[in-house]
Amino acid sequence: MENEKKGGMSKGCLVGLIIAGVLLVIVIVGIVLVVAYKDDLGKMGAVTVVNQAKQIVADNPIEGVDTAQFNAVADAFAEKMTEDSTVNLESLGLFMQKLQPLVADGEVSASDAEKIKEAVVDIYPDIADLLPTQEVEEPAAEVEEAVTEE
Repeated sequence: MENEKKGGMSKGCLVGLIIAGVLLVIVIVGIVLVVAYKDDLGKMGAVTVVNQAKQIVADNPIEGVDTAQFNAVADAFAEKMTEDSTVNLESLGLFMQKLQPLVADGEVSASDAEKIKEAVVDIYPDIADLLPTQEVEEPAAEVEEAVTEE
């Protein structure tokens, strides 16, 4: 009797095709999940970057930066971001572009901290209430005093 060749694929080829099929299904499911949850992923990324900056400031206090105030702004941002159901992804993308270079090197300077606070206030203007108001004298009052003296 002669050994006849069986038709079909070898076991190794069949195993390779099964693994490739499973990987393809995993990739497709991953893409669908990313598209479905893009808002939540964007919010999570923004909160992560702000919390990273908060941690850097807490670990290395910066002269001229009120750590408690910075933490309050970061916490308020994280709270508002998690509560907000309608996040504008374009403004969130611009926010991330501003912040990522500031915290990428693991150091935050005083000017970086101010830029982070400004970026947070751009997203949620009501967080500006947590920032101290700078008293600015109005020049009109000085002019009135000079006119009345003459």
